[in-house]
Amino acid sequence: MFPHDRVIQRMVEEEFRTNQLFKYPQEYDLYDQQKEVNLKLSSIRQEKKVPNFEGEKTAIDNFKKNDTYFKREAERIQNEEAAK
Repeated sequence: MFPHDRVIQRMVEEEFRTNQLFKYPQEYDLYDQQKEVNLKLSSIRQEKKVPNFEGEKTAIDNFKKNDTYFKREAERIQNEEAAK
């Protein structure tokens, strides 16, 4: 047994210690596509920040309330003028 055989044996033992599936030698040169996709998705999720629109929602709700009030007031004035 040559010294480099022992190194290869230790490398294989280390690989199987991490519970990885055995791959054929040709597959070692290729990347694992599913791992790559999962890694990209996890990094996107970490980078993605959800904006807080509570202020805008409050402003829109206030605008709608004021708009309704002014519409009703305008209708009341028109009805009064029509009644005269």
